[in-house]
Amino acid sequence: MEQLSITNHAMERYAKRIANRETTIDVNTYVQLNKDKITEDINTMIHFGNRIYTGRVGQREERPVNVYLSGTWVILTDILDKTVITVYKVNLGLDEE
Repeated sequence: MEQLSITNHAMERYAKRIANRETTIDVNTYVQLNKDKITEDINTMIHFGNRIYTGRVGQREERPVNVYLSGTWVILTDILDKTVITVYKVNLGLDEE
């Protein structure tokens, strides 16, 4: 599987949501020091995840995306640019267990 590029937005979301960084300074510092790890981790999530949707998302006429589910994490990728757009966790209102 080819490696996808990770947008800065997706790297920031990873830092906030997966690495639990809260302040803008902490997020930016984490991203700068861990770009290779973030890229590898997100690509691994996609590789071992399941593609659950391909098409347009939202109300606007946007570019088509692939939506992957890896555990409780959702990863959106731009099909044409081959980039990861964002990463977020599905919240079912339950605790981690």
